[in-house]
Amino acid sequence: MTKIQTLKDLISNILKKMFFLNEETAPDKFMETFFYSTEITDNNFHILLLFSDKLACEITENFLGFEDYDQEDVLDCLQEVVNMITGNFIGICFPEHDKLLPFPTSSICDTSTLSVEEYESDYLFYHLQPLKILYKEIK
Repeated sequence: MTKIQTLKDLISNILKKMFFLNEETAPDKFMETFFYSTEITDNNFHILLLFSDKLACEITENFLGFEDYDQEDVLDCLQEVVNMITGNFIGICFPEHDKLLPFPTSSICDTSTLSVEEYESDYLFYHLQPLKILYKEIK
Protein backbone atom coordinates (compact mmCIF):
# COMPACT_ATOMS: atom_id res chain seq x y z
CA MET A 1 0.00 0.00 0.00
CA THR A 2 1.33 3.47 -0.85
CA LYS A 3 1.86 6.05 1.87
CA ILE A 4 -0.85 8.33 0.46
CA GLN A 5 -3.31 5.40 0.57
CA THR A 6 -2.24 4.57 4.12
CA LEU A 7 -2.77 8.20 5.05
CA LYS A 8 -6.19 8.27 3.38
CA ASP A 9 -7.28 5.12 5.22
CA LEU A 10 -6.04 6.49 8.56
CA ILE A 11 -7.86 9.77 8.07
CA SER A 12 -11.07 7.98 7.14
CA ASN A 13 -10.85 5.73 10.22
CA ILE A 14 -10.01 8.56 12.63
CA LEU A 15 -12.75 10.84 11.33
CA LYS A 16 -15.22 7.96 11.66
CA LYS A 17 -14.21 6.84 15.16
CA MET A 18 -13.32 10.15 16.79
CA PHE A 19 -15.48 12.66 14.92
CA PHE A 20 -18.49 10.53 13.88
CA LEU A 21 -18.10 11.22 10.16
CA ASN A 22 -18.65 8.53 7.56
CA GLU A 23 -16.77 8.77 4.30
CA GLU A 24 -18.94 9.11 1.22
CA THR A 25 -18.45 8.25 -2.42
CA ALA A 26 -16.87 11.03 -4.44
CA PRO A 27 -19.48 13.12 -6.24
CA ASP A 28 -19.31 13.47 -10.02
CA LYS A 29 -18.47 17.17 -9.61
CA PHE A 30 -17.37 19.19 -6.63
CA MET A 31 -15.99 22.60 -5.80
CA GLU A 32 -12.41 22.74 -4.59
CA THR A 33 -13.11 25.51 -2.13
CA PHE A 34 -11.00 25.22 0.98
CA PHE A 35 -11.07 27.56 3.94
CA TYR A 36 -8.82 25.89 6.53
CA SER A 37 -5.50 24.11 6.31
CA THR A 38 -3.58 22.10 8.86
CA GLU A 39 -0.13 20.68 8.41
CA ILE A 40 2.77 18.98 10.06
CA THR A 41 6.35 18.75 8.83
CA ASP A 42 8.82 16.16 9.98
CA ASN A 43 12.36 15.33 8.81
CA ASN A 44 10.81 12.52 6.73
CA PHE A 45 7.56 13.98 5.39
CA HIS A 46 5.09 16.84 5.11
CA ILE A 47 1.34 16.28 5.54
CA LEU A 48 -1.07 19.04 4.53
CA LEU A 49 -4.85 18.75 4.86
CA LEU A 50 -7.31 21.22 3.31
CA PHE A 51 -10.87 21.57 4.63
CA SER A 52 -13.96 23.43 3.56
CA ASP A 53 -15.41 25.73 6.20
CA LYS A 54 -18.46 23.49 6.59
CA LEU A 55 -16.42 20.31 7.10
CA ALA A 56 -13.97 21.93 9.54
CA CYS A 57 -16.88 23.29 11.59
CA GLU A 58 -18.64 19.91 11.63
CA ILE A 59 -15.44 18.21 12.83
CA THR A 60 -15.06 20.83 15.57
CA GLU A 61 -18.68 20.57 16.69
CA ASN A 62 -18.50 16.76 16.81
CA PHE A 63 -15.23 16.84 18.74
CA LEU A 64 -16.23 19.50 21.28
CA GLY A 65 -19.80 18.27 21.64
CA PHE A 66 -21.37 21.72 21.45
CA GLU A 67 -22.18 24.38 18.86
CA ASP A 68 -20.76 27.43 20.68
CA TYR A 69 -17.19 27.62 19.37
CA ASP A 70 -15.06 30.21 17.62
CA GLN A 71 -12.51 30.18 14.83
CA GLU A 72 -9.66 29.54 17.28
CA ASP A 73 -11.45 26.39 18.44
CA VAL A 74 -11.68 25.21 14.82
CA LEU A 75 -7.97 25.82 14.26
CA ASP A 76 -7.08 24.01 17.51
CA CYS A 77 -9.31 21.07 16.62
CA LEU A 78 -7.72 20.71 13.18
CA GLN A 79 -4.30 20.63 14.82
CA GLU A 80 -5.52 17.82 17.03
CA VAL A 81 -6.83 15.97 13.95
CA VAL A 82 -3.47 16.12 12.16
CA ASN A 83 -1.70 15.10 15.38
CA MET A 84 -3.82 11.95 15.70
CA ILE A 85 -3.32 11.11 12.05
CA THR A 86 0.43 11.72 12.12
CA GLY A 87 0.99 9.64 15.25
CA ASN A 88 -0.73 6.67 13.64
CA PHE A 89 0.97 7.28 10.29
CA ILE A 90 4.44 7.28 11.87
CA GLY A 91 3.68 4.04 13.70
CA ILE A 92 2.80 2.33 10.42
CA CYS A 93 5.15 3.91 7.89
CA PHE A 94 8.15 4.97 10.00
CA PRO A 95 8.35 2.48 12.90
CA GLU A 96 11.94 3.48 13.73
CA HIS A 97 10.89 7.12 14.13
CA ASP A 98 11.64 8.70 17.52
CA LYS A 99 7.88 9.23 18.12
CA LEU A 100 8.30 12.90 19.01
CA LEU A 101 5.89 14.80 16.82
CA PRO A 102 6.62 18.30 15.67
CA PHE A 103 3.98 20.87 16.54
CA PRO A 104 1.30 21.12 13.83
CA THR A 105 -0.04 24.40 12.48
CA SER A 106 -3.50 25.38 11.29
CA SER A 107 -4.62 28.46 9.47
CA ILE A 108 -7.14 30.00 7.18
CA CYS A 109 -5.72 28.86 3.90
CA ASP A 110 -4.78 30.77 0.82
CA THR A 111 -4.67 28.14 -1.91
CA SER A 112 -3.71 30.74 -4.52
CA THR A 113 -0.11 30.62 -3.24
CA LEU A 114 0.00 26.88 -2.66
CA SER A 115 2.29 24.93 -4.97
CA VAL A 116 1.09 21.32 -4.95
CA GLU A 117 2.97 19.82 -7.89
CA GLU A 118 5.51 18.12 -5.64
CA TYR A 119 2.84 16.46 -3.49
CA GLU A 120 0.94 13.23 -3.86
CA SER A 121 -2.72 14.02 -3.31
CA ASP A 122 -6.09 12.41 -2.81
CA TYR A 123 -9.54 13.29 -1.51
CA LEU A 124 -12.09 12.13 1.01
CA PHE A 125 -15.70 13.33 0.96
CA TYR A 126 -18.11 14.03 3.82
CA HIS A 127 -21.55 15.51 3.13
CA LEU A 128 -20.34 16.38 -0.39
CA GLN A 129 -17.49 18.40 1.14
CA PRO A 130 -13.97 17.52 -0.02
CA LEU A 131 -11.05 17.02 2.30
CA LYS A 132 -7.86 17.28 0.26
CA ILE A 133 -4.88 15.24 1.44
CA LEU A 134 -1.41 16.32 0.34
CA TYR A 135 1.69 14.32 1.17
CA LYS A 136 5.36 14.49 0.25
CA GLU A 137 8.45 12.76 1.48
CA ILE A 138 11.42 14.86 2.47
CA LYS A 139 14.73 13.37 1.47
